[in-house]
Amino acid sequence: MTEEPTRTVAGPRLDACPYGVVTVEEGVVQAVNDAATTLLETDPDAAVGADVTSVAPVSVESTLPELFAGGDPTDRREFEEYYPELERWLSVTAVPA
Repeated sequence: MTEEPTRTVAGPRLDACPYGVVTVEEGVVQAVNDAATTLLETDPDAAVGADVTSVAPVSVESTLPELFAGGDPTDRREFEEYYPELERWLSVTAVPA
């Protein structure tokens, strides 16, 4: 049974983290911290429970949607891509549970 998604990952400590953290299970956002919602320019209440590919804007290379196309990633992946909608480059690290 999957727990109900929550807005924070580990309470105030992770919200104080300067890096954006998004936890995903079966392609659905389970939790986000404050830095992630700022970087992705999204509302935390809208992000939690949504498909991860709808929360993160599309990058030039579209690596994130490809990464989750076959389900949750099984290997650690790191990439840096430009996100035109955000007008910035983001470094992404996907770590399987």
